[in-house]
Amino acid sequence: MCSCLLSCLIMNYLVVYNLPMHGSFESSEEVNSQLARFVAVHTFEKVTSMWKESRLIRHAKDIETLLKMSEYYQQVPNVLKKGCGIHSEILLAYLQILAFQSEQLNKNQG
Repeated sequence: MCSCLLSCLIMNYLVVYNLPMHGSFESSEEVNSQLARFVAVHTFEKVTSMWKESRLIRHAKDIETLLKMSEYYQQVPNVLKKGCGIHSEILLAYLQILAFQSEQLNKNQG
């Protein structure tokens, strides 16, 4: 049940903010990479302290969270990774995609 609700929440977030459902943000890859470098080196608060645009602040927070997704994915119990139903599998697929993107961004930082 929780997996279903979280999957729905993720889908709604993607729809509301007009984010791509599959793949990455190829068109703004350089912007995301630069923002990720700043957020990785400095605190989120320091990076966004002078910003007034709420969408940019939210995007920076999303980048900060994305940078940590591979860590979060590793914390998912193996029992859940083995599959407990279709909703869990969908949730895990989303988490794997985000973890992969996180690893790519982190790799570009170093």
